[in-house]
Amino acid sequence: MVSLVLSFSLLSVTMYHQYSYAQQATGKIVDLYPTDDAYVVTDRYDPQGVQGLEKVNTGNLQFLKVWYAWNATKSGKQFIGSVVYLKFDLTNLKSNNIKLAFLDLTPFAMQLTSSTRELDVYTGLDNKWNESKIDYLNAPHFYINQSSTSLVGYSNLNQSVTWDLTQQVKSHTGSFLTLALLFHLNNLHNEEIVDFYSKENTDPLKRPKLELITLPETTGETSSSVTGQNNGAAFFDSGYGYVTIGIIVAAIAIGGFFIIRRKNKDSASTLDQKSAGRVQTTSGTIECPTCKKTISTDYKHCPHCGLSLDQYVKCRSCGRLSLSSIKFCTNCGKDLY
Repeated sequence: MVSLVLSFSLLSVTMYHQYSYAQQATGKIVDLYPTDDAYVVTDRYDPQGVQGLEKVNTGNLQFLKVWYAWNATKSGKQFIGSVVYLKFDLTNLKSNNIKLAFLDLTPFAMQLTSSTRELDVYTGLDNKWNESKIDYLNAPHFYINQSSTSLVGYSNLNQSVTWDLTQQVKSHTGSFLTLALLFHLNNLHNEEIVDFYSKENTDPLKRPKLELITLPETTGETSSSVTGQNNGAAFFDSGYGYVTIGIIVAAIAIGGFFIIRRKNKDSASTLDQKSAGRVQTTSGTIECPTCKKTISTDYKHCPHCGLSLDQYVKCRSCGRLSLSSIKFCTNCGKDLY
């Protein structure tokens, strides 16, 4: 019995120190709003620009329109398409301090040919544009091979949609980052639209943003706090460290031994009751990401708002739902898998 208590006590102390180092290594969430945003429009079947769409500037609008119309009417040929542009100032960021980065947009209206559609975010080639002058004729080009895709559907109305842009952000720290947003595919004889709130919207919670999960600085004293290795090595290598561990283990072991002897008959039943209580209160429920109602994990659709739950996974750390296409929880930043 004494050896069991000693083993458990040593394991508890070890886990305590590991937890402390993990807490020190946890960074913070930073919301970064765009300096400029707008969308540009063109009709590929109007190369002379008779309609004047190429010269339209939308930088002062409170919405961003992702749109295409490909021979959608009987009046004649048309291949209208728009590209949304956003620019972020990353000049004060360092690559090694960024753990995760997500583009966060909120749609408020849409017209789709299916329940969900893929929207792609590309990295722009030029950061010299500004929202008051940009149009299709002077809009920057973007890298086709540098993209991130996310599903957008009617269940996302007035809910945030995210794209994982960790690599793009890390590669552009110290400068500006331009992003271009458009439909992944265009369907002939169809018209599709998704309207997002722009940075001009009066509600700051609905404006576009980069959500950054950062790590603490890795210089000087902070570096040893982040990794836990330097402080841990100094702690165990010093005589004081071992004396402290010995005292803690001995105190916990002695106290635990007498408590176990005194309550040996009741401990098993008490533990069973507590375990049963935990199962009843924490297992089998999740919070719907759309309507925020508590629902069963057995459901494939939310019974309150109809959201399909197939594309979401439950975070093992905080219990919140995140899209299965991303690797880390958008609420706490922990690994989803």
